[in-house]
Amino acid sequence: MKNAISFDIEDWFHRIDTQDFSDSKIWDRFNSSIEISTNLILDILEEFDTKSTFFIVGWVAQKYPSLIKRIAEAGHEIACHSFFHKPVHTMQQNEFREDLRSCIDKLQELTGKRILGFRAPGFSIFPENQWAFETMIDLGLRYDSSLLSSNLVNFKNILDKKNELYKFNFAHQNNYLLELPVSSIGFKKMHFPYCGGGYLRLLPEILLSTLVKKRIDSGKSNVLYLHPRDLINDHSQVKPFSMIYLKNHYGISSTKAKLNFLLKKFEWSTCAELLQLS
Repeated sequence: MKNAISFDIEDWFHRIDTQDFSDSKIWDRFNSSIEISTNLILDILEEFDTKSTFFIVGWVAQKYPSLIKRIAEAGHEIACHSFFHKPVHTMQQNEFREDLRSCIDKLQELTGKRILGFRAPGFSIFPENQWAFETMIDLGLRYDSSLLSSNLVNFKNILDKKNELYKFNFAHQNNYLLELPVSSIGFKKMHFPYCGGGYLRLLPEILLSTLVKKRIDSGKSNVLYLHPRDLINDHSQVKPFSMIYLKNHYGISSTKAKLNFLLKKFEWSTCAELLQLS
């Protein structure tokens, strides 16, 4: 069984766990690591002959067009991660629509290919802002990957499962949106995306392998996600040993080895291919 591997292409100062970098007007002041880290990801994927989905922030695409073109030319899927990396639940529907449209337009301009998928910054779509799914349909997207597998129940009123695929259906729409949730484990009210971000950096290889295999054995694919900053440490503007620093720093030295291990042990592909959209 194939699994989906994805990377959220945002720079280290695009984090949403602090207000220190929330103003996009100051982003040009910071030293970027996005080209170095993304090129490292591309080299790793090439080594293992694996195609991935790159959920790209529009601001990054606008500033580094040659990087986006390299990703596309390598045969990877290009998908949308918003333009200014703002959590969806902090925006009104019209603002979200404009942000999403701007990102889609920029990515399609650079690649010449239709953009099919979206992932919200910080998995920030909740029942109270489920209008985001309708907006995605209106703008021509085919799938979303903004939910954790353990909190799908929160959307059971609009989410159907047909032919092993999760679909968002709306009464006034003729189209539907597929949902590809990030693999997670739920415990009470806590949800842990075990093969992504800080959780992947934290967990040992043997436990990662066990969780990935357990999901495959249950007949389900894994959806893995990482950020470029999970592989290269660039937190020069963050106070050392602060909670933000520890959250984004711990385990970085082990990420590459764990990624190599997972790529070697299991079969991976793009989100679109897993959903049979490519």
